Order: sequence, then C-alpha cells, then structure tokens
Amino acid sequence: MTIAPLPAAPLLPAPAEPPPVSPWDRLSTQEQQIHLRAQRWARVRVAELRLHQSAAVQAARGKRNLYAGLQQQIDSARQEFRETFFKPCPSMVDYLHLELLRTLAHDDSDLLGKDYPGPLV
Repeated sequence: MTIAPLPAAPLLPAPAEPPPVSPWDRLSTQEQQIHLRAQRWARVRVAELRLHQSAAVQAARGKRNLYAGLQQQIDSARQEFRETFFKPCPSMVDYLHLELLRTLAHDDSDLLGKDYPGPLV
C-alpha cells in the first residue's frame, strides 16, 4: 500500500505592511490647524501683493528679479510670517516662500532674483 502525499497547503499572502505614516499625520490636530492657517495666510498675502502691486510685479518679473522690485513688501511679509507662524510651531514650512515661487515666479526660482534670501528654513 502506497500512501499518497498530502496536498500542499494553500499559501496565504504575507500580511501587508502598514502604510508609512506621512509627516502630516504625525502632526497634532493643533499643529495641522496652524499649518492650514499659514498656507491660507501666504496665499492671501501673495494674492494681495499681485493685485495691489501688479505693475511692479510685471516689471520685476520682466527683469527676472521679483525680490529687487518688491523687496519691502516681501521682507515685511517674511517678517510677519516668521513671527506669526514659525515661533509657535516648530514643524512650520515656509508656505510664503512656496507661494511666492508658485504664484509670482511661476515656479521659476530664477525669477525671484539672485538677491532673494530663499526660504526662511
């Protein structure tokens, strides 16, 4: 009498690894709210700059030096952003810089000019 081999047990898929936690999800709800406020503040501030200083924005963009053409307004916004958002929130991102780059410089960092000091962090 021959004994037949037992059928192979079906292979179960390996347990899936949990997805990595994003930096956003690691923030407390309070920190997330501060980040959202900072993003909105930056969008509004840059939109106001573009609206109220449109001729200066166009001229400075044409010269590929937005910072030189709008230095006073940009420096004032940077100082306010630093005091309002960076001091109370160590995880803060420079949303003002990102918005200046996106909206005024059309994602071309060279348009900000060689003297632009760059992100606050």
